[in-house]
Amino acid sequence: MASSESQQSLVLRNGLKVVLVARPFGKGFTACLNFRAGRQDDPADAIGVAHLAEHLVFTGKTKVLSRELSEQSVYVNATTAQQRTSFYVSGHCDFLNKGMRLLASMLEVRDIDSEACLHEREIVHQEMVDNEPDTLCERNSAYWKLNARLSGD
Repeated sequence: MASSESQQSLVLRNGLKVVLVARPFGKGFTACLNFRAGRQDDPADAIGVAHLAEHLVFTGKTKVLSRELSEQSVYVNATTAQQRTSFYVSGHCDFLNKGMRLLASMLEVRDIDSEACLHEREIVHQEMVDNEPDTLCERNSAYWKLNARLSGD
């Protein structure tokens, strides 16, 4: 059976690589923002800094948008792997525009207050101590399929 999916890749003027996969038979979307930086890029004297940076992205306007989407049953999450940090949103196509605004807000330069930084630092530390896998992320097959396309796997 032939797939009705179509795929298009392009590179924006700023160097951002975009992969579009159209699935006309679906009513959902998954959007992902990947960075080729992860745990391997942590300085030897600052283990966990990549994971902390991932957490700090979810502050200010991004935190508000994330919360609003989550209240609409849209899946929002992020993961820091050895060589990559990924942010993603997945849900009903009615929320695609707001999901894309969320990812765009992650790229905006902003100040992070020290209280938020200390709070997220404690959370990251506890996650590292517990060493619990992100099982929700592992089960989100739409994210992993898109991630494979973006990384060329």
